[in-house]
Amino acid sequence: MRHRMRRSCPSIKGWWRVTSKLAVSSMRATAIAIIGSIFVGQGYSQRMISSLYFIGDAGKTTIANNGVPELLRRNFIKATPSSFVFLGDNIYPEGMPPVGNPGRAKAENIIHAQLEMVKEFRSPVYFIPGNHDWKKGSRRGLDYVRGEQRYVDSLRNPLVNYLPKEGCPGPSEVQLSGDVVLIIIDSQWFLQQAYDSTGNRNSCSCKRLEDVLIAVQELMKKNAGKRIILAAHHPIYSYGEHGGVFSWRAHVFPLTDINPRLYLPLPIVGSLYPLYRKWIGDPQDLANPLNQRYRVAIEQLLKKYPKTLFVSGHEHALEYVVKDGVSYMVSGSAVNSSYVKRKKYASYASSKNGFARIDVFEDTSLSISYFEVGKNDVAFRVHLPPLSEY
Repeated sequence: MRHRMRRSCPSIKGWWRVTSKLAVSSMRATAIAIIGSIFVGQGYSQRMISSLYFIGDAGKTTIANNGVPELLRRNFIKATPSSFVFLGDNIYPEGMPPVGNPGRAKAENIIHAQLEMVKEFRSPVYFIPGNHDWKKGSRRGLDYVRGEQRYVDSLRNPLVNYLPKEGCPGPSEVQLSGDVVLIIIDSQWFLQQAYDSTGNRNSCSCKRLEDVLIAVQELMKKNAGKRIILAAHHPIYSYGEHGGVFSWRAHVFPLTDINPRLYLPLPIVGSLYPLYRKWIGDPQDLANPLNQRYRVAIEQLLKKYPKTLFVSGHEHALEYVVKDGVSYMVSGSAVNSSYVKRKKYASYASSKNGFARIDVFEDTSLSISYFEVGKNDVAFRVHLPPLSEY
């Protein structure tokens, strides 16, 4: 497996350049043969060649004993090449403080708690930045996200990667097993300008949202014929609190968000905050104009490439959404959970702690599975057809 971050962003002329490179792994047949028979009983005639595990918002030491590690252990497929992707908010509440800061040791322990959870599987691990890793979007956010990346790099574990690097937006390209390509972008980079100029735009090869989109599209063209997964922290669609969807309790008893015992009814005042989040919000909410600009840009790109799967965290929930033929996954409930509702384009939504897994088959079809703490069986599963059927 290999990964790289683009060293330079293409020009507008590069938008239309198509580079197609089909890679065939000589070791693939062995992995296919081992696992193939497992899924015959589930109605799949094709053989599985790789699995990807997406774990979002796992940045607390409580991940060690909240049931998610055991859930992962029970549902890990040993016979296929696998990869793990932590979808941002890797360190609550404010990322990696500098050396000497009283919170530094705790932040390091949080990273190690996540690595400990997947260590036994001996598979590649990828950390993606989230808004909390950027010090919740504050003015020193760039220093904190760079510090987190450099700490992960300092572990000198060839299986552990932090992408994109240096607080830049990416895209970073990761070639995985079975002709699967993972493209990673730092979505907080797009939203960080709401808090400060980040101080690093001139040092990044991509300096604007448009530059990043051009670079991502070029990678999609280059990897035509492969399964492409685009991963970021912030979702494009969500029906949780970041999407302005709140429970009736939040409207009537808003103080329970501060203290679960504060059942003081404030039916009118209590609705002001949810309505603000639904119609205006801060940059972390889907309704905010800056967030909308990011979402619309990514959505328009994915409409051109509906074979691409978009995976994110941020919302403390598990969701599967299909809009205009594009599949959007949310897996952000590794340690936190919040209200979410199955509505509109969502065919699955859960506030339970858990994670998502994507299994790739020989014919490029996919099986997407969600796992919830407290459930022995798969909570939700959907099968996507081969690329040839799009």
